[in-house]
Formats: sequence, structure tokens, C-alpha cells
Amino acid sequence: MKLLMPILILCFTNCGYNNAYKDIHDLQNAQNQSEAEVTAMNVQIEAMQTSIVQMQATLAQLAGYTHVVSIENPCGDFPGKVDEVLLRLSTGELLASFSDNANGLNTRFAIVGPGTYNTTDGTGCTFTVLPGGMIQ
Repeated sequence: MKLLMPILILCFTNCGYNNAYKDIHDLQNAQNQSEAEVTAMNVQIEAMQTSIVQMQATLAQLAGYTHVVSIENPCGDFPGKVDEVLLRLSTGELLASFSDNANGLNTRFAIVGPGTYNTTDGTGCTFTVLPGGMIQ
């Protein structure tokens, strides 16, 4: 029995058991680190999902609003004149501003429907709005 004990101790230290124990320990540490990284990523994903939901709500609100998409100059540019323009809305409609005089007395807005119109900016321009909002 005296001979077996030193051999077993020698085999325990030199037969790879210490390396196997170290490898298991290293794997456990790597697993713990990976789990911590996954947890951190999940927190980031949740924050991104919250941001996406907020952005979707904002977009839904914007989709419900009518906004200006372009400025239409029905008669082209007249240098030296302040040309009247129309605002094309996101609905496709044309919005015009009307005033009693050039100083903006009693300014009001109206949707311009199909028909023929004369500008009041001194250019003597006549233009036609076709059904669907096209300007001729």
C-alpha cells in the first residue's frame, strides 16, 4: 500500500486532472462573462424597442397631419415682382392666401379647387387648376 499512494498522487498532478479542473474553471468564467454580455445586450434591445415604439407613435401622429410638400408658382418667376404662389399640401390640394390689399389686410386662406384664376400680384397672369390639382 505504501507504493500505491505516491503513484496516485503523482498521477493526479501529472495525468491532466489539474489541467481539466483549470479548463472547467475557465469555461465557467467564460460562460458567466457571456451571460453578463447577453444580459447587457437584452437591456440595450429593450431600450431600442422602446425608442422604436415612440418613433412609430410620432410617425402615426405625423401621418394624420396635413403639411406643405411644395411651393407652386403658377405663372413662373417675374423678376422685380413679389409673385403669388400656392402651397401644395400633402393631400394634393392647393392652398392660397388672399388679402384685400398688398399690405395683407384681411388675409385669409382657401383651398383652390378646379377653375381659372387671375393673380393679383400685378403680373397679369391667368392660370387654371385642373381636377386633381394640376396647374396649367
